[in-house]
Amino acid sequence: MSETSTPLQTPSVQTPVNNKKKKKKSRKKLLWILGLLLIAIIVIAVIISSKKETLITVQTEKIKPRNITQIVTATGKIQSETEVNISAEISGEIVSLPFKEGDEVTKNDLLVKIKQDALRRNFRSRMPPYR
Repeated sequence: MSETSTPLQTPSVQTPVNNKKKKKKSRKKLLWILGLLLIAIIVIAVIISSKKETLITVQTEKIKPRNITQIVTATGKIQSETEVNISAEISGEIVSLPFKEGDEVTKNDLLVKIKQDALRRNFRSRMPPYR
């Protein structure tokens, strides 16, 4: 019988120096991966935010004097700046209206003509009797 000799294999024992190198390498890899991931997130965020901005089309023109007309349709109540209540001093039948709705009037214009019969009766009743 022949004896064969086999070399003894010694279990690999890691020294503290090897552990430190491996930890440094794994930390470097982790930092690189985190850095690349952070850059990718920033790029994606910029791309998404730039898509939200929409351009507004604006029409421009050289300045020149002209009338601008714009039609506005709305519901509501229109009120004038000043309100005038018109009332007669005497009552009677209206004979004529010299103005149409929307016409301009000035101070002392005749607005309404009242029938003379009612005016005379009213005038006589207000005057004291003379003797």
